[in-house]
Amino acid sequence: MSPLSAIGWGTLTFALATLISRITGLIRDVVLAHYFGTSGLLDAYFLAILIPFYLRRIFAEGAMASAFVPIYASTHNTSKSESNRFASAVTNLVLLITIFVSLALIIFSKPVLRLFATGFTSETLSLSSSVLRFTAFYVVLVSLSAVFSSIANFHGRFFLPALAPMFINLCVVATAFIAADSQNVKLLGIGFLIGGILQLILSFLSANKDFQYTFVINHDRFHDFSRLFFTASIGYAVTHINSIVDTNVSTWLGPGSVSSLQYALRLFQLPIGLFGVAVSTAALPSFSRNLDQIDRSLKEALELLWFLVLPASIAMALMAQPLIFLIFQHGTFDSSATETVSRCLVMYSLGIPFYTTYLLLSRYYHAQQKGGVPSIVTLLMVLINVALDVLLAPIMGIAGVALATSVSGGVGALVIWRAIKKRNKVTFIDHREFQKLLLINIPVLTLSIFALRFASTRVLVLAFVAVIVLSYLLAARYAQLRSLKLLLSILSRKRQG
Repeated sequence: MSPLSAIGWGTLTFALATLISRITGLIRDVVLAHYFGTSGLLDAYFLAILIPFYLRRIFAEGAMASAFVPIYASTHNTSKSESNRFASAVTNLVLLITIFVSLALIIFSKPVLRLFATGFTSETLSLSSSVLRFTAFYVVLVSLSAVFSSIANFHGRFFLPALAPMFINLCVVATAFIAADSQNVKLLGIGFLIGGILQLILSFLSANKDFQYTFVINHDRFHDFSRLFFTASIGYAVTHINSIVDTNVSTWLGPGSVSSLQYALRLFQLPIGLFGVAVSTAALPSFSRNLDQIDRSLKEALELLWFLVLPASIAMALMAQPLIFLIFQHGTFDSSATETVSRCLVMYSLGIPFYTTYLLLSRYYHAQQKGGVPSIVTLLMVLINVALDVLLAPIMGIAGVALATSVSGGVGALVIWRAIKKRNKVTFIDHREFQKLLLINIPVLTLSIFALRFASTRVLVLAFVAVIVLSYLLAARYAQLRSLKLLLSILSRKRQG
């Protein structure tokens, strides 16, 4: 299979699994919105899971894949036994470090939480601290899952690792029904932990075919892995200073502000996870295995990425209010909450193309075992985000926090793009394909405006979404867009095979 076909197939399978997982995530959010609304109780729960999620990005999914896959590819070229030894050594190291981190979170839960939410009352902080005692161990579970998922991804298996987070959503939904009458959000934390255990089991099963664990506490490539992991984790840690500041600023803006931002963030992350993470996750193993073709592979991967994310960004920005109405407005989630969350979603949607582009371009560096540039660019993004948070929140409220995130993502994508172009003197845009891409998004733009004006019921919102997707695919087919032809040819070959 060619590098582009490998990226395309990996994107399709990863995106399908992510779609299933995100649908269960939306169901989770709908259930939480119905029973808890945008209350201070839910603020406490969200804060207790935000910290493990931040650490997941540092110790697990982002940094781990960026550092692990290139070194694993190199050791696998030597021998399968050598790659097994390397993977086992990393597994042992990750287990030791994350157990220590989880215990530290439990012991120092209140001081840590206070860093994230200076505007919360002592009662809300105490409640969040009690939930964190359960959710803290998710750091161990997800970090080990990231190692096993990276092994599976390298060997071309993307579906099960991407599907695994679904169990967290299902377990939280189950415990939400149980906690509805008592409003005991500690039960949500228990459901979250049980889901993390199931996620680890499925990730291990997806890698088990190509991984044989041995007790190894050191490896010759640890130095290279540590260097890459350090630069990548610094980048991801700095990125999540954004989230810490966003959450902290939100606590200044009144009760329910953290929940409102989180609801908008869930939808913002849907196309990023469904398309941006899918393409970059599939691209990293392909980049690492085919370094001699990496420039061409990046160009083709960018075309595929923009084909997927541009219509999502346009539709989500223009249809923010109908989408929030469709998904969340029922129970204690009223029209006022819809208005607040939709304003946040509009601002977040502007950053979707930039964040997904930045994610793919950073994988270009990581595949070549060069993590310095992405880390520096990430630091710049954080400085811009923090400054804009403080500037815009008093003026625009919670929507200003979302806009700051989008602007910082735009700057980061442009800076890393310029760094690659300056270094390689390569043009990564096929202008004819890009012009066709812009043209076929005109129907998306037009129909989204009509939806904002006329989609007054849930049935109409769903109908407009279906028509927008269908019209976009038909326009892409008529324009003979290369990315759509690639995906259709891959599906055709798989059906025949």
